[in-house]
Formats: sequence, structure tokens, C-alpha cells
Amino acid sequence: MAKEKRYYWLKLKDDFYDRDEIKIIEDMDNGADYINFYLKLLLKSVKTEGKLYFRDTIPYSPKMLASITGTNIDTVKVGVDLFLSLGLMEKWDDGTLFMVETQNMIGSETKWAQIKREQREKSKQNSEIGHCPKLSKKSPIETDTEKEIELEIDTETEIENDPLFSKWLDDYSSSAKNPPAYKASMRKRIRAGNSDAQSAFLTWRSEYLDQKEKEEAKKKIEEFDYTQLVGYSLGNKQINRVVDVGSHLHLFFDDGTDDYGYAKKDLYLWIHQKQKSA
Repeated sequence: MAKEKRYYWLKLKDDFYDRDEIKIIEDMDNGADYINFYLKLLLKSVKTEGKLYFRDTIPYSPKMLASITGTNIDTVKVGVDLFLSLGLMEKWDDGTLFMVETQNMIGSETKWAQIKREQREKSKQNSEIGHCPKLSKKSPIETDTEKEIELEIDTETEIENDPLFSKWLDDYSSSAKNPPAYKASMRKRIRAGNSDAQSAFLTWRSEYLDQKEKEEAKKKIEEFDYTQLVGYSLGNKQINRVVDVGSHLHLFFDDGTDDYGYAKKDLYLWIHQKQKSA
């Protein structure tokens, strides 16, 4: 028997942008990008009551969040830290990110419940025709101060809608004798909710994203402009000059000393932490 589809929605009160936390975010550089990312996370967490993880098993990493929300990875990393510091998000011991406001902002109903609700409303309206409404009754326009963003969640096709699903099918079937037939078979198993097929995809996806994240991190470390270190103090000495010597940097200080034993990856993390806290 097919699982009945359920409709979810996220309700934003009309004072959403008047909240102190939202104003703080909006006033920052690229504030609109962080607000947009925050709203996407709220929407992503409606069917899990605030928890952000994939298929109830894998907590989302920054790279995964960037992929599913179409957000720049740097915006994701800064945004997550910002939401955590403002109390809009929590990070649990198992790595799960929890959207604090979601539980107070969601509603849901099945298609059948929606039909019955609309029938009741129509019947009520018909019964009032020809009667003067009570003066105390307010217009829905006056009382409904919430904006609804409606989502249709279809759990049967969530994996198929994943942006990495097609790539997984290509990679998974590349060594098969008949790749098209094998891909069709795997797609059918996913649609049928086969746990082994789902597990195979999730494992591959996690490993793929981890590898991509490592590759991107390595590329950023290599391409970073380390002359930005000039003027910063390392210990009690100020950096006057930086020379690239491969995987390490040769630093020259204001007291006449120098040192070439600093790894790029360590200084990359150090300078970003300095710039972030400035």
C-alpha cells in the first residue's frame, strides 16, 4: 500500500525580520545571504522537527549543507557559527545540527485531512449565508498574521532528487556488463525503499563529499594569498615578510629573526581564525 503523502509548511510570523537576532544577521556583510541560508535550513528541517540529518542517519556536514541548499561553502561555515552563537541553532554531541525555532513554526496534514478541512470550511460558509455575522467576529485578514511557506515532502523520491544521485548511479554501474540495465535496476530498488540500496548510496555519498571537501580544502590552502599575514603578530613578534617554500612558509619578523618551519595548513587556519575574531 502506497504511503499517504503528507504536506508540511513553515509559518513565519510577520515580525520575523523585527527580531533582534535576524536584524543582527541582516546588518552584517552578506547578511541577506545568511538570512536566505537560515530560511533554507528551517525548510529543510520541517519534517524532522528541527533536526538536520540525511535519512535519519547522517548528520549534515558543511559541504553537504552547501550542496543541498545551493549555498557557497564559506557562507555555510560562517552562517552555522553565527546561528550557533545567536542561539538559533544547536550542535548535539553526535554532530546533529538542530534548528531551535522549527518546532514552533511547522504544521502538517495529509491530503485527505486537507480535503475534509476544506469541506468543513465550505459547509460552515454556506450555513452563514443570509445571516448577519456577529460584530465580535474578526476578518481573517486581521487575525492571520502569519505567512505560510508550503512544502510538499515526498519521502519516496528524496534520494532520487539528491543532486548526487545520478553520479552515484554512473559510478556504481560503471563496472557492470550492462550499465544501463544495472542503473535501471538500482533506481527501481531505491524507489521501492530497499534498505541495502539506500545504504549503498548513503555510504558512497558520505565518502564522496568527504573526499571533495578535503580536495577543496587543499586547493584553498595552496591558493591562499599568505602575504595577508604581514602585519600580524605571531607570539611576541610581528610578521614583516612571507616567502612561499612549497608546503611551508618562510616568515621574517620585525626583530630580525626568521623561521621556515611553518606549515601552510596551520597558518591558513590561524589567519582565518584571526580575521574571523577581528
